[in-house]
Amino acid sequence: GHLERLYSLDNACTDEELVAWADRVESSVDRFPRVLCELKIDGLAVDLVYTEGRLTSLATRGDGRVGEDVTYNARFIPAIPKRLTGAPQRVEGRGEVYFPVAQFNALNEQMLDLGRSPFANPRNAGAGTLRQRVDRRQAEIAERETSGRKVSDKARSELQRGIDSLGRLQLIVHGLGVLDGQ
Repeated sequence: GHLERLYSLDNACTDEELVAWADRVESSVDRFPRVLCELKIDGLAVDLVYTEGRLTSLATRGDGRVGEDVTYNARFIPAIPKRLTGAPQRVEGRGEVYFPVAQFNALNEQMLDLGRSPFANPRNAGAGTLRQRVDRRQAEIAERETSGRKVSDKARSELQRGIDSLGRLQLIVHGLGVLDGQ
């Protein structure tokens, strides 16, 4: 589970929606707090935990308390630092994993070239890519090779396409959860 609850983000697309959101916030606390407004990256919310500077967990938001563990896939995403220098004992980062538009378009072109349906939007493509079970595919291929059974070119190319897609993902960190140490 997450070290500290990961809440979902609200959005407001009109002045009226922004005022209604501010009224909800103000009614739940004594006075309106300081806020930071920024453009939203429409990706998949993630929770990153670093212990002694080493990435020890990458998980999706899930229900805010427990998300899907996708730590294994982080090794194929260059945009996710595997180590932090000068980091505290333990730090929990909050962010979004996403496909930049150009990478999303390239992925959809690849899907069409393979005769498959393209992804509906970058968020869905990013979520599916991050959640894929590369570890299972690698284990199945290794098990087949170890037992002397043939591994199809299709299985190998599917695995490589999955790994390549992970490499296209980007990360933006926008907040912190738990921070232990200095």
